[in-house]
Amino acid sequence: MIHLKLLLLVFLVQGSLAGEPPLEEQVRYVMGTTATVQAWASGSETAANAVEAAYAAFDRVDSLMSTWRDDSVISSLNRSGPGQWVEVGPEVCHLLREAKAVALASQGAFDPTVLPLVRLWGFRGGQVALPDSAALAVTRLMVDHRQLELDQVTGRARLLEPGMAVDLGGIAKGYALDCAAAAMRQTGATGGVIDLGGNLLVFGQGPHPKVGIVDPTREDRLLTAVALADASVATSGQYEKFLTIQGRSFGHILDPRTGWPVPPHVSATVVAEKAVLADALATAAVVLGIDRGLALLEEMPGVEGLMSIQDGHGELGLRMTSGFVSLPVVP
Repeated sequence: MIHLKLLLLVFLVQGSLAGEPPLEEQVRYVMGTTATVQAWASGSETAANAVEAAYAAFDRVDSLMSTWRDDSVISSLNRSGPGQWVEVGPEVCHLLREAKAVALASQGAFDPTVLPLVRLWGFRGGQVALPDSAALAVTRLMVDHRQLELDQVTGRARLLEPGMAVDLGGIAKGYALDCAAAAMRQTGATGGVIDLGGNLLVFGQGPHPKVGIVDPTREDRLLTAVALADASVATSGQYEKFLTIQGRSFGHILDPRTGWPVPPHVSATVVAEKAVLADALATAAVVLGIDRGLALLEEMPGVEGLMSIQDGHGELGLRMTSGFVSLPVVP
């Protein structure tokens, strides 16, 4: 394990290799975070239309899959009774299937039915509190991706046990990026760079930004960088958000199998062709930890990753998948 005195961060260097500025760029607040969309096209009007198409895709995904909206499809599913089929439509059914696939591959480290635990801890609004062992044991029984059933033919889904609820927060932003890129292409964009809350996707000709690691002690220093082209990158880290409960710090990422937050100062950066996969696998890898997380990433075709964990002396152990070192490094 290589020990480095740095904090692992995804860092986008604007316009690093593109040569020309984007024909259109807009920054907006969507899906609870900041999004930046850059579009290249044969003309400025086409580029502007592509940017609008990207934001329309974000709005559609949010309307379908947000648990913060009472009128979303996922909220309707969460309000349903145990065993009751709900018509969620083909798009939501597709993403639920993707989420269940990652849950199966990660042996439950990623689980789309984790919402009851998130609520119990108070991470989804309400009172933040350390749950007692009895409540934790009961709530854990409500979290099981195998009890989420799908009917792909009719576009329906159901939750089999009382109290179950779906939360796609660990995968929906990645899916939204893929949808936005597809919408931009259909509108005529020849290339684009999309940043949704730190999840990045790059496609087409023109944009080739650097994605790298920066030294937190010197934010102007880029330690290393790779060129991202027709790919996506997502980072998940337990160092990002903390809540203090009874004098103790707890990260926001829960282990669905135990009901407890995963150990602090763990991070995973995942590079994949599809943003939906990079998003979900980054969370799963953090929950699994360095060894098992990297093993999972190694098993996934076309996926590479970089993981770190901070030791008691403030240093980070840094490890990566076998193919990560072969990614194109740029100055």
